[in-house]
Amino acid sequence: MNTWARHLDDLAAATSQLLIDGAVQPQPLADPDAVMAARDAVLVQLRQLLGSIGDAPRFATVRELTLHDVVHRPAQALHQTLSKLPRAVPFGTAELGAAEDKTLTAYERAWQQAARATIGLEAYVEVLRELPDSHAWLALRDLTDVAAALPYLDHDLSEAVLPRLKLGEDWGLPYRMLTHPGHDALRVVSGEVRARVPAAEPPTSDARSPARGQQPVHPSSSQVPGQAAVTGPSSARGDRRDPSDRVADGPHAVRDLAGAMTRYTHAVSARGANLSVADVKGVRRLLEYGSLHAATVLERAAPAVPGAAEAARALRATAASADRLREAHARSMTAPHVELAAASKDLLGQTTALAGQAAQLTDRATPQELRRLAAPALGFAQCVPALAGALDLSVREALAARLMLVPGTTSERSTNTSSLCRATASPSDERSSD
Repeated sequence: MNTWARHLDDLAAATSQLLIDGAVQPQPLADPDAVMAARDAVLVQLRQLLGSIGDAPRFATVRELTLHDVVHRPAQALHQTLSKLPRAVPFGTAELGAAEDKTLTAYERAWQQAARATIGLEAYVEVLRELPDSHAWLALRDLTDVAAALPYLDHDLSEAVLPRLKLGEDWGLPYRMLTHPGHDALRVVSGEVRARVPAAEPPTSDARSPARGQQPVHPSSSQVPGQAAVTGPSSARGDRRDPSDRVADGPHAVRDLAGAMTRYTHAVSARGANLSVADVKGVRRLLEYGSLHAATVLERAAPAVPGAAEAARALRATAASADRLREAHARSMTAPHVELAAASKDLLGQTTALAGQAAQLTDRATPQELRRLAAPALGFAQCVPALAGALDLSVREALAARLMLVPGTTSERSTNTSSLCRATASPSDERSSD
């Protein structure tokens, strides 16, 4: 068992013990300050871990929680609610012991075990930011289960200090912190996350989250009709066309680029809301680099092909627009589609080969050679608007279905906002949204 699993199991066991012991009136606290410090450690570490999964900025002013955040950005909203919950006691009031203190009650020892487990998970803060989406959602669900228990744990702890408060001891401030109204928001938001992220297994590529009660949108084989031919005919099947119709031979020989692009666009569109962030990145790379390669070809062929120069300019504008998606941080609840990744790589290889052929043409190239070179590039260019539109629609559907979430906590001083939707709509659209 790796250390993440071990610490997570220790945290779950301690949380369960706290819920059981807190259900009955616990023994008087032997060291209230120590148990408060342990509780604060759990809160702070959970907030940090969840912020890493949700890509929350490390140094940012946490904005007020809104209904829009709860509905559309529950992962980030969970980080916001935890950030609003205050410490029970001022920082540094008590230290968390490195070893278990046998003089404390079982209830207090369970709090210290929970604190040590969350501190052990702190080593994975940076790793959580780099996790693949499917693994990140599983980690989010595990931590959310603990966060969802925090309001009940705080309530039980407030009941444990209430007798001291009634005796006139100075426990008014901790009591108010443990009964903070922010617990209500935490209950709602943690419920939203748990309702959307499956507890037992990661989301599959051919179905929406089963926790949301939706039926699969694709056959069990996850095969879209015509999907096998998404990248166009291969040399293994044989190519009966005239050799002059091919621009190059080799692993990325250019054959019917327009047809392959059309099938690829249909495959992207068929995924709908189940297009993952990894799929989006693959389409983005094709739109950016494929457009640049095709533009290079058309610029070379412009003297012999009417309209080639205009198409090249449009392609370069599309490439610049797709580049803005490079740093669009998001997580999806949908696993990547292997066939789409393979198709993206193959089509990009074909455009690269096409650009290589353009670079090899000499100044003495005949108009016929230039037109033959430009034909597949023009076919690619004609399909680019449809592919950008399919990507735009799929991302919008994924956001609306809560299968793709974008960061919701941003620094007021930062202007580095990005849009997964609008950046693919048109090259001239530079507005930013969620």
